[in-house]
Order: sequence, then structure tokens, then C-alpha cells
Amino acid sequence: MAEGYRGFEFLALQIWDGLCTLDYLQGRKEVDEKRLGCVGVSFGGTMTTYLAALDKRIKCACVSGYISTIRKGAMPGRANFCGAQFMPGLLTLGDIADVAGLIAPRPLVAEMGEEDRGFLIEDAEGGFRQLAKIYRAANARDKLVKDRFAGGHEFSGRKCLDLFDACLKKGA
Repeated sequence: MAEGYRGFEFLALQIWDGLCTLDYLQGRKEVDEKRLGCVGVSFGGTMTTYLAALDKRIKCACVSGYISTIRKGAMPGRANFCGAQFMPGLLTLGDIADVAGLIAPRPLVAEMGEEDRGFLIEDAEGGFRQLAKIYRAANARDKLVKDRFAGGHEFSGRKCLDLFDACLKKGA
């Protein structure tokens, strides 16, 4: 992204906007701040990953079309990582699943379409395996749900909607 030359990273700016949105929602009288969830597909999945990892006000999350690995998934010709999903220096500390693992022990659904051409299913499964290890280490293996579905780069909702209903109705 051209703004990177000026010291701005698109993903960081978007995450900041998301955090400010949570502040705004929290200040609304019609919003129960104990019942906030976050769901997104593609760049929305990226945003959901980082927002839920950084802000515990998000009680449950669904990441669709993003859980994968950088080393295998972000190779030219193999996947679709646009500049908006670039986190500078991430590989020096971990990978996408390690960021998503910061959501634990809160409930998380990881959706992956078998026909996704942007986030290949083999790589998504590899990212999920790493994420599952983190959830096990956090003693929260029952809070991580995989939804591998027969679709493409899209939202499934098959498992997400029920989890959100259960989590947010009780104000987990």
C-alpha cells in the first residue's frame, strides 16, 4: 500500500477504526456491552481476528475465509493476500493462527470453504491445526469450532449463528 511509505499501515488503521467502533457501541444505551460478537469473511475475517484478539469486549467471534498460514498460504500464485491483510513483522513472532489464538478462551468459529480460491483448504486446515493447539493449551478446546463447508470464499453461518445465539443471549 502506498501509504506505507508515509508511515501508515492500512491494517493498523482499520483495526483502530474497529476499536473506535467498539467504543462507540459501548456508549450507546441500546447496546449491551456484555453481548458483543464479531464476524467477518475475507478482510472482515482479518478484522475479526485482530479485533477479537485485541479487545476482550468481543465475547465470541467467527472468522471466515482467513485462518491460514503465511508461509504456505501467502505465496504468489497460491492465495489471495491483498496488501490490506499485511501485518508487518508478523512472521518474526508467529503466524495468523497465533494471532487468532489470542482470542482463547472465548468462543471462536473458524469457517473454511473447500472451494475457496483465496485461502486454500489445505492451508486453512494447517492454520486451524495450529489454532486448535493454542485452544487446547488454554484449556478451551470446546470453545473452538471448525466449520469446513462445501463452498467458496463466502460466509457459511452453519455453526456460527448457533454459537453466537448461545454465547450472546446469556452474555457470556
